[in-house]
Amino acid sequence: TLVEGLANGKVRLQSFDPIAFSSDLQIDSLRLKEINAGNLSVKINQQTEDLLDANISLLGLKNDIKIAGDYDIKAKNLELKLNMNYFNLQSIEPFMGDYLSKVRGGIKGNLNISGTLTDPKVVGELKTDSAWAIYKEYGTYLMLPNEALTFDNGEIVFNNFHFLDSAGHQGEVNGSFRMEGLTHFNYDAKIKANNFRVVGSKQYPEQQIYGPASADATINLTGTEEKLKVDGEVKVTDNSALTYIYASNDVAREGDGLIEFFDPAHPENDSIALTKVKKKSNPMQMLLNMNISTTPKSTVTIVLDEMSGDQLKIAGTADLNFSMNPGGQMQMTGKYTVAVS
Repeated sequence: TLVEGLANGKVRLQSFDPIAFSSDLQIDSLRLKEINAGNLSVKINQQTEDLLDANISLLGLKNDIKIAGDYDIKAKNLELKLNMNYFNLQSIEPFMGDYLSKVRGGIKGNLNISGTLTDPKVVGELKTDSAWAIYKEYGTYLMLPNEALTFDNGEIVFNNFHFLDSAGHQGEVNGSFRMEGLTHFNYDAKIKANNFRVVGSKQYPEQQIYGPASADATINLTGTEEKLKVDGEVKVTDNSALTYIYASNDVAREGDGLIEFFDPAHPENDSIALTKVKKKSNPMQMLLNMNISTTPKSTVTIVLDEMSGDQLKIAGTADLNFSMNPGGQMQMTGKYTVAVS
């Protein structure tokens, strides 16, 4: 069951035209899938013909959230205050289980919300409180110890917003996401990290990629909700060990090779296409352009068959470019010089 709990209370409908009603509902032992979230209270009173007064709270099991304010039916205007004394992030883990696991920690802060339902204006600040999670696909640990998100009338501002990996190595985000209503977004942010553990050890059976592998990175995010541009530099740091488990359905046609090898004696082949896979277009089109480099002190292991143990382990110097056009076609080109031991 997605949501369950024990509901008590009443809803009184006084009129359909104009609409007039009041409610006093209490949902005890609210559960979001298998996670207990506390007790939810929803109280709405119609003060006048056009004015609704709302008091909503979620209390218990570390959650302490209150929303209070008014909604003008005729003007379609709201004035709300969100007091988030503590929001337990574990409450949302069931809805993010495909991507994240072990979601822990919380968020605190206060927000003032005004405007319309379709174009709300939000002002205030939210802070993380020892928040962390693991990105399941790569086994990547990510912690947000005590970082602030500033909301300023449609803009979410990242000002030296720090994040940590499992070894305490730090990265930061600077920039902003601007919202125009609830459907239009503009992105302008930069992510920087040094020796950050981008791929963790294998923790989940479904992981096809695992490390440990760390990198120095500078990544720029710009664009809109329709077309996002991502570009930057990623340098894999020494002593990284990346493993990729090859699956036969990773290639588009039977007989396609995983990697094409070229004779280094012919310089005209210095820049080669290593992989090219055409994907279906997504609602958000992404333009990706990343330069990737490695040194011989890092290794890449390609597991060809887990049952037999067949694998290819290589080390070398790489200068590669990974790109994806808005149509979803991905391509990796460049030079990888295999080190001979």
